[in-house]
This record gives sequence, C-alpha cells and structure tokens, in this order.
Amino acid sequence: ELAVGNFKVQTGCGLLLGSGFSVGKNMALSTVSGQTQGLKPHSSTQEYGYLCGAGTTIGKGHTKYTLLAAWTPLDATVKGDTVIGSFKQDGFHRTGLEMSKRHNVRLGTMAANVRYSYRGFRIGTTFLAEKLSLPYKSHDRFTGISADFGLNRARYSVLAEISVLNGAPAVVASQTLRLPDGWSMNTVFRYYSPRYMAFHSNAIAESSVQNEMGLLAGLARKTRNLKINGYADLFIHPEPRYGASERSNGTDLRMEADWRVGRRDELFATARFKSKQKDCRYTGRLEYCITGRCRLRWTHQTLSGAELKTQIFYSRYDFIAEPISDGLAVTQSYSRCLLNGRLDLNLTASVFSTDSYDSSISAYETGLRYSFNFITLYGKGARAALTVRYRIGKNLQLHLNAGGTDYSDCDEIGSAHKEDISVQFIAKF
Repeated sequence: ELAVGNFKVQTGCGLLLGSGFSVGKNMALSTVSGQTQGLKPHSSTQEYGYLCGAGTTIGKGHTKYTLLAAWTPLDATVKGDTVIGSFKQDGFHRTGLEMSKRHNVRLGTMAANVRYSYRGFRIGTTFLAEKLSLPYKSHDRFTGISADFGLNRARYSVLAEISVLNGAPAVVASQTLRLPDGWSMNTVFRYYSPRYMAFHSNAIAESSVQNEMGLLAGLARKTRNLKINGYADLFIHPEPRYGASERSNGTDLRMEADWRVGRRDELFATARFKSKQKDCRYTGRLEYCITGRCRLRWTHQTLSGAELKTQIFYSRYDFIAEPISDGLAVTQSYSRCLLNGRLDLNLTASVFSTDSYDSSISAYETGLRYSFNFITLYGKGARAALTVRYRIGKNLQLHLNAGGTDYSDCDEIGSAHKEDISVQFIAKF
C-alpha cells in the first residue's frame, strides 16, 4: 500500500495514531474490537484530522510494516509570532479571523508500526516522533511509543493498548462478550494522563484523550425486528480542566431502541442523561450540571418508493441557581429517487424552540458526500433544507445542498435569517 497526499492512519486502539473522524461512545462500543488498521485515504470534506505527506505498508506473511512521514499544516492562534496559544480544529475558513489562523503552524511527523496478526490474534507496536514549527506550552518535540494487543473469538473479543508520550502514559482496554439469544456486553476502561497530548489520538473519551479516567459498560440485544442497547459511563478528571477548577467527575447514561414494525415502518427512540461537575459562581464550588436529551423517530416507506421521516427532539438543562432551560424541535423529511436512480432529492423542514443555547438541539441533516452534516438549532424559528444529487454519467455526479433558517426571536440584521449553500462535484476514474 502507498499513500501520497492527505491520508489517515490507525494503529492499535488509536491512542498514538488514530487520525480521522471521532465517533461517539455508543458507536465506539460496536467498533472498538474491529477497527481497521493501517493507511486510509482522507475522503472527508472536513479540513482537519489528517496527515499530509507519504506512507507505505509492506506485508510479509502475517506481518505488516508501516512507515510514514508528514509535514501537516495546522490552524492555530499564534501569540507574538513565537508561541502557539491554542489550536483551531473545526476546519472552517469563512471569515477574516478564521483565515488569519489558517495553516500558520506546521507539524512534522515520522512514525513506524509493526503488527502481526494470525487467526483473530494480533499484536503490534508503534513508534512516533513529531515536531511543531512553533512551541506549544513550552514543548515543540513529542516522542512516543505504544504497544497493542487484540484477540477476537466467536464468543468474546479483547483489545488493549498502552502508550507513553513524552513520559506521560495512556491506557485503554476493552472486552466484548457475545451471549446467547442475541445479547452482547461491552466494557471499556481508560486512563489518560493529564500530561498526555497526542495530536492524532482517537479513542473513547468524555472530552479528549487527556486528563481522564473512566469505566464504560454497555449491554445490547439484537433480534430480527428489534435492537436495543445502552451504556453507563463513570468518569473522573484527575486535574482541573476548562470549566472545573479542581478534580471533577461525572456520569453518562444512554438507552436506545430500534423497532421495525412491518415492512414499511420503523420506530426509533433514544434517551440520554448526563450529570457532570463544573464551577458554580453562586456557591463558589463544584456543582453537578444535569442535562437530558431524548428523541423519537418514525420512518415510513411509501408504495411509490419515497421515504418519510418524522422526528421529535426534547432537551433539558438544569444547573443550580440558573433557570431551567428546555428545548423542543420537530423535523420532517422527504426523500425520493427519480429518473431511474439518476436523481436523489431530500427535503427537510424543522420547527424549533429552545430557552437558551444550553438546551440546543443537534440534528442530522442530509448533506454532501463524505461529510457528517449535523446542525444545531437554538432560539425560536424554523429551517428548511434541500439536497439534490444528480448522476450526470457513469462516473460523474453533482451534489447541491441549500438551506435557510429564520429566527422569530431575533431582530438584528444578519441574525434573523441565515443561509448556507454547498456544491460538490465528484468524478471517478
């Protein structure tokens, strides 16, 4: 394998090298034992989370060797042209301020990985050396090593990785038990040192792969027409972090169910409860901030081939000495394939009302290929969006996404109405 240009790489559990899209805890539970190892092309429309350079993987028998070198541009806030104040990781370059932070720092990366796999067993080690073009928190050089182990059998899977970067340790270990009658149980333990800082880490975490220790346990069952799963996550931040001036902890609970009703209807429901400590200016100490979110979705396939999807969202934010904030949103989408499969249409309409940004609603909206198009609804208003995908020929496609949001609780120029347009052209050869 040979990668030249923008690419991603995954080794072990992603503690040292796991560049790419980071999934949530629920998805991570189902993929933690089967992560794809090695090099992958960077196909996302997001302008971050990749390496820019060259890498190669050579296989011999059951052993594979991966070598890579990269000189990747990063977005950052630079203080006095001498030190890095913070990194910008959203990938947007829309305004003058955002453009001033674009690619003003470079990260040099050299890494090597050796892994052996045989009949569901695997073991590997990774070496990493990196250098920033400007120092960050008095450091501009990062060296690390990690070792990972995996075993996959019909009834159970085990996966673990331990990493040391600039003397700071990080550990993640998971196990999956596949029980009779479609049941499965997952547990994941993690410890990330407060001083651990890996630019390409991508592992299960409440916030980031740093300053965290936690235990996550999940249970799931899958039958022909019903899928249910849930998890409980207990986590601790050993040292102060943003929003908490001392050691803090929290709990994260989630449950969801997906039920297929007949051949044309499907019902989905999910609920999440999180209690997390943060600073309170009224009491002068840490207090628990409680958030709750739930969603109901009904999907119907019509006889003409169209798909109707109705969703109801509710959220609540509760923190001591602050008003309780509630949020409610209803979305309706219509999808249809026309012209013998050459034209795909998706129309979505949303109505929302939230008391504040704390109770905002996050909803998925169909967008361009290679992108996860999540929108945030807050305030009071309505939104409509249209996505068109047209296959011009066998190897040519044109995608268009246009949306607009009207706010009924705003009267300032530029804030009462927002529009967004994206165009994508795809050629395969």
